[in-house]
Amino acid sequence: MKIAVAKETRYNDKWVSLVPEIVERLIALETEVVVETGAGEGAGFSDEAYRTKGATIAHNKTHLYQGANIVSWLKRPENENDELLLMPSSALVVGFFDPFKPDNPLRRFAKKGVTTISLELLPHNKETKQMDAFSVMGKFAGRIAYLNALKTVTSTAQHALIVLIIGSGNAAMAAAKQAHQDGNRIIVVSTNDSYQSIVEEQLSGVFVLLANDSRPILAERRQQERLRQVILEHKPDIIISTARRYGQPAPKLITEAEIDVMKPGTVIEDLTASLGGNTPFTKLNQEVKLKNNIIIRNKSNYPCQEPTQASESYSHCLWALLEHVITRTRTEPNYNIANDPILNKAVVTHQGQLCFIPVNLKNTEKDV
Repeated sequence: MKIAVAKETRYNDKWVSLVPEIVERLIALETEVVVETGAGEGAGFSDEAYRTKGATIAHNKTHLYQGANIVSWLKRPENENDELLLMPSSALVVGFFDPFKPDNPLRRFAKKGVTTISLELLPHNKETKQMDAFSVMGKFAGRIAYLNALKTVTSTAQHALIVLIIGSGNAAMAAAKQAHQDGNRIIVVSTNDSYQSIVEEQLSGVFVLLANDSRPILAERRQQERLRQVILEHKPDIIISTARRYGQPAPKLITEAEIDVMKPGTVIEDLTASLGGNTPFTKLNQEVKLKNNIIIRNKSNYPCQEPTQASESYSHCLWALLEHVITRTRTEPNYNIANDPILNKAVVTHQGQLCFIPVNLKNTEKDV
């Protein structure tokens, strides 16, 4: 079995999907690992580090993909179509695929015939905990977004900062925990009250429950009004916004009305830009300055600010998943990944078919 480790090509992607330590583990499973030259350089892992662990270095894409059974990456490559042409139709490709995009680019993968596992779709449960790279990267993103905002406001701050966290998923709670650790005051607003005790008891913060409603437009309006009250009352210095709805555009919770009641110089890190943003002003990979020196900022890839640690964490998740697949492929003669009870919900394409089509099934909130 051959595993191909592709070099990341998206904007500012300095990380790598498999680090040398995990490559060594995979080779111990009697697999061949081929790493594209330079794949680990941005994260501090040289080609020689991979060779030392037993990997082969591929100096071109043809060599990388030739005979590959498994392809690992983090994000779909910039020149996706060119790489698909070189990839065996029987390959399994694992990574982040952004499966909710309305144009559904994964149809190209189905047409090629490859099987794809989208880590965004992996269920969050005990069986998948070690594989759950989406949650792990969310924690990186939330903490780093908060630290980015902190750099902007601390030069003028003369007091403990007030940090408003919108959401209670992995990114939101990571930001809240880091802010609490730094001695700042925390306010968390969320539609999920299961985090209330954590916020109030462990983080000594304020928890505000946002009303939910089966009618998205009404829910959004009520949430905007409640959020405006919170901003008026607490006057946050930093806002970390992570609200998203499963399979839908991000809700617009910070409108001009909310901006109008913010204190001058408020810094907003909006982690939902790829889904349309929690504000109508959010732009992907940009910093937007509004009236009263209010800043709204987004980075498409917060974890890549710590590329070594992010690569190591992602790689450990991928190890758990690949070990599972390799073991079952070898021990179960009729193993079909599309029927795997742990992984089947994350399979997007298989045997020429789209197994997942993004639709707005319901207003199920995730990471809000």
